[in-house]
Amino acid sequence: MNRMARLQSLLHKTNEYDALLVSARTNIRYLCGFTGSSSQLLVLKTSAYLAVDPRYHERAQTEARDCQIFPVPPQTAITPTILRLAADLGLRTLAFEAHHITVAAAEEMLASA
Repeated sequence: MNRMARLQSLLHKTNEYDALLVSARTNIRYLCGFTGSSSQLLVLKTSAYLAVDPRYHERAQTEARDCQIFPVPPQTAITPTILRLAADLGLRTLAFEAHHITVAAAEEMLASA
């Protein structure tokens, strides 16, 4: 079982969260293989979405495994875009990397809930 599948299995078993928002670059690389910056990974129980800055779209298509590439429109911030995607997918509970996310981003997540 690969890394992404192990994480998805854990999400499924615990059933505490609908998804995990991964924002640390090293963790994104560990989970899906994408080496670029300006990205966030939304891992659901059965799928995953890699939101990338348009400059990295081609690289993401080449490198990223086990996830769908979700291009963020030019001149648009990634966090609000991925939070809209989470809402559009009907996610109600979202875990995130507490040691990596900024206070501003956490407040933004709470405001969009």
